[in-house]
Amino acid sequence: ADDWLLAIDDEMNNLIGMDVYEIVDKPPGVKLIPVKWVFKTKYDAFGMLEKYKVRLCAKGFRQVVGVDYDEIYAPVTKHVTM
Repeated sequence: ADDWLLAIDDEMNNLIGMDVYEIVDKPPGVKLIPVKWVFKTKYDAFGMLEKYKVRLCAKGFRQVVGVDYDEIYAPVTKHVTM
């Protein structure tokens, strides 16, 4: 359990360090976009545990263009991963 908590702390520090979000007051009548923690264990080529990976994901399917956001993020992969 301590390994997962360290992974969560690392993910939050990365989000804060990259200015991914800003804390604002909720406007009246607006529904919040829920988030979900995704936990995954990563293994090396020999099947040994390499690291605990944690991601905080917004449930974006509930968002409305122009209401909830005005910018679009397009994920890009590294050539090495293909």
